[in-house]
Amino acid sequence: MTTTIRRKNRNCYSQTADEQGAAPDRLQLRSLRSFLASVSTLPAAGELGRSAGARSFAETVILKDMPYINVKLENGKEWGVTHCELILPATSLEGMSAEEIGAAVTALQPYVTKFQSYLSGTWHSEYFNSLEDFERAVAEQERDEQQKRQPAQPFRRTGVVYLISGGGYHKIGLTTNLPVRHKQIGAKLPFKSEVVHAITTSDIFGVERYWHNRFAHKRAEGEWFNLSPEEVADFCAHEQMEIAT
Repeated sequence: MTTTIRRKNRNCYSQTADEQGAAPDRLQLRSLRSFLASVSTLPAAGELGRSAGARSFAETVILKDMPYINVKLENGKEWGVTHCELILPATSLEGMSAEEIGAAVTALQPYVTKFQSYLSGTWHSEYFNSLEDFERAVAEQERDEQQKRQPAQPFRRTGVVYLISGGGYHKIGLTTNLPVRHKQIGAKLPFKSEVVHAITTSDIFGVERYWHNRFAHKRAEGEWFNLSPEEVADFCAHEQMEIAT
């Protein structure tokens, strides 16, 4: 036997007491106060307990294949919170006053909306053994959402940004192995080249972009620039360089 409290709107609940094999006895209630006043009109709690006592809360038919939060009350009995309702097994009402039931309903009602919001952001249904487990899952979900909203960090790589001269021009490029890179460049050039300077950095992409932009007005073609002696000296003045993000 299970009693289900379904929130219809701000001041309206419906209560259903369904016994296996029996037609539901549905009572529309105009307010939570009406529900508490009607608790005494339900079948005897002890009688309900004998009919449902053989099944554990987790085995209740109404919660089969349904995501829910298992909540243990101070009296040791268990209620359930789903994305649309509170589940009150009739055995849990035995020995509880209307005030105690009202306090429990009031405390748990916000979790219905919170659970609905949580499920809307996850691809699978879940069962939680306690409100604490649910709160941890909500915190993890909020953290994941916050990380998704943060801008992606730019890719960084350690190496050098070099200045190579040849044919009256200067090439500004990047590499993680300058001797090998210089050899590759020299093999393609019709003139002799030499390494003028190299700047060490943990962000070769950012530093190369900085110098390309700085000397954009002196670009001859691609990574080759027509630099003045002063501009070459400016580049060579940096042994190490980082770009603030």
